[in-house]
Amino acid sequence: MAGVENRVAMVTGGGRGIGLATANLLAERGAKVAEYAGSAYNSSKAGLLGLMQSVAEDCGEFGITSNAVLPGWVRTEMAEKHAAAEALERDVSTEQVWQERAALYRAGRVATPDEVAVMIAFLASDEVSGVSGEAIRVSLGGVM
Repeated sequence: MAGVENRVAMVTGGGRGIGLATANLLAERGAKVAEYAGSAYNSSKAGLLGLMQSVAEDCGEFGITSNAVLPGWVRTEMAEKHAAAEALERDVSTEQVWQERAALYRAGRVATPDEVAVMIAFLASDEVSGVSGEAIRVSLGGVM
């Protein structure tokens, strides 16, 4: 995919999971990546969406885009911990929890961090530079 060369991307949660996969992919494709290792979960969802929309409105004239990607279940380290805790609480296997999560999607599986990173890289590309201030769901065709 072309279009991210010489672009600057700020990636939150760049130390692991989706953030790490995204930072690596963007850098591999030629973007200059600034990553913040903190988790987006430290802030409220409404606060993050408000910040994203504010950046989109205030910085759009400078060619800066800002979008929020809302993935469904993604098999990350954090999600593995939540699945294990849920399994313990419900007295079922962790794999059963993952099977139930996978059943929510037409593809019958949950997404990987790399799959979500590909969508984020697309949104960071010149090809969709007119898309900004949006909250975009990324899932495997299921109900979220």
